[in-house]
Amino acid sequence: MMVRAGGKASGVTVTRAATPRALAVASLLWSEVESLVARGESDTLEFKRTTGELKAAGATLSAFLNGVRGGTVLFGVSPEGRVRGQDVSDATRREISEMIASFEPRIHLERFDEVEVPAGAGRRVILLSVASGATHAPYLFDGRPYVRVSSTTRVMPRERMLELLRDRSRPSQRWELEVAEGYGIADLDADEIRRVAKQGVASGRLSGAVAVDDVEDVLDKLHLLDDGRPISAAVALFAREVLPRDPQCQLHMARFVGSDKRVIADEQPPLHANVFQQVRAADSFFRKHLWRGARVEGGQSERVERWELPLDALREAVNNAVCHRDYEHRGGSVTVELYDDRLEVSNIGRLPEGWTPADLKRRHRSRPPNAILARVMYVAGLIEEWGRGTEDIVRRCVEEGHPEPAFLVEGGDVVVRFVPKAPLGGGADRRGAEPLTAPQRLLLAILEAAGRPVSLKDLLAAFPANEPEPSPRTVRHRLGALREQGLTSLSGVGAGAKWALTPRGARRLQEDETQAAGQP
Repeated sequence: MMVRAGGKASGVTVTRAATPRALAVASLLWSEVESLVARGESDTLEFKRTTGELKAAGATLSAFLNGVRGGTVLFGVSPEGRVRGQDVSDATRREISEMIASFEPRIHLERFDEVEVPAGAGRRVILLSVASGATHAPYLFDGRPYVRVSSTTRVMPRERMLELLRDRSRPSQRWELEVAEGYGIADLDADEIRRVAKQGVASGRLSGAVAVDDVEDVLDKLHLLDDGRPISAAVALFAREVLPRDPQCQLHMARFVGSDKRVIADEQPPLHANVFQQVRAADSFFRKHLWRGARVEGGQSERVERWELPLDALREAVNNAVCHRDYEHRGGSVTVELYDDRLEVSNIGRLPEGWTPADLKRRHRSRPPNAILARVMYVAGLIEEWGRGTEDIVRRCVEEGHPEPAFLVEGGDVVVRFVPKAPLGGGADRRGAEPLTAPQRLLLAILEAAGRPVSLKDLLAAFPANEPEPSPRTVRHRLGALREQGLTSLSGVGAGAKWALTPRGARRLQEDETQAAGQP
């Protein structure tokens, strides 16, 4: 038996093999299907015989989104409640993905599960669920909004659609200003708060008398408290843990081979974390997957380091994404997607009323939808207050010889697309990569021979007898430099810390040895 469990709007699913645990999950899901079927169709549940009725299912999902409780569609179940299942192929999943892409604004499935029908010869029931999207209604499917009336789906009356559109355009109590239910000051990262305060005072961006070591005083000066309680902006910025209450504080990053999503080289687990943790994780991801070269430029005597794409422009794009995303939408994430021919940073949300993507490339006022959050990021030195961030992104890319980045609005997401002057992670740019030094090459070779993570002590013990053994401090410094290039990795802390060779480090070592041997 096999069960697929997913939840992405793309329709991508993760398959669990038939281990005892997976069988238990399959049994649980089948029991859930039986329970749903026993309830019968209602204002939150609809049955479809097969995915041949996808268009009608899309209309129903629109109705669920426009309601106050969300809802579920089951495929493989007749309207009378007979469970027959259906054959499911990759083509079936692509059709579901295409149906999901027909919504405006973009939607995110709360659940996407496939469950085998017992004694059904491999046939499956497909479950699609959405949460209420009332704060962003109306949701349109194929250009039309729908409503649920009892167990039927109908086109939304024009007057109701206009009413919802007017409500959506009116200023309202922003998510970031709401009191964060279930959180206290003790749930926030005090060290991070103090760091931001000290940085703000030192830069002059946080003025007035601030007791930088008094967490509550700092939060009060940053306008992150309401009657002594943290507001949602404080959670997004400083929470130690954001799950399960605020799943929208999420970063998703992946490296793909080629120019599409068919082959994944490195998909990071979704990071549910505060803003500062997300920004640091994105920077590490860029350093891991982009090549760094060094060359003498403009008659200078010193070598100048250049990354394949300017890191400060990429960081600015991530900073803008976490600052401007729509936090009221609990689905989706800030996303970093790296391909051979481009790098994309996106966030769920939309541009200010009346703006076009072209406006982001010229002088414009800063109009962040999360003004409190943006103010703290400004104090921390992550963003500018005057709307220069997107202009700086363009300027840095052009200065280094790349095409201007594209700013796009696609299916409810705002996207920054960086296009490099040469393929990323290889090709012509590899010739500009800084060559390995002999000590670096030796460290990589020792890690390769170990074939597993090793401690610094074991690594030093593996030095060849004819090689002078450097100090632990020197070796640690060299390993750190290799880690910045994505060639080594570190796990654990203190005496339990262990170093390992990354796949990229193994390729680099092999290529370096090939070049040293004079092979093409």
